[in-house]
Amino acid sequence: MIDRDKIYYVESAKDPTVLLALDARLGDDKNLRWFDTRKERIMKVNRVAEDTAERFAFEREGGGTYVFTPLTLKRYEESVKSRLVQPESFEREEDLFTALKKTREYAL
Repeated sequence: MIDRDKIYYVESAKDPTVLLALDARLGDDKNLRWFDTRKERIMKVNRVAEDTAERFAFEREGGGTYVFTPLTLKRYEESVKSRLVQPESFEREEDLFTALKKTREYAL
């Protein structure tokens, strides 16, 4: 299940705009909400495809599959860093998470 306290790496074959999710939460209305380091996103979950501690995958109402996996320093280095406008290097996961959480202060 989605854990509001975790930061997730987000993948979708049909949506190249997704990358990270902070403060993700699934409401009783089946809307999945999260902050993506720039803005809040809301998607209506049509069907949950996988729900484990390692992955949360769902089909969005209207199409598209999204996969949330907990972000690690290794995953950041391999899959996220190269997609950022101003990539940073981190020695510790805690520093990475602190930096990402601070993006709320600069959100539009």
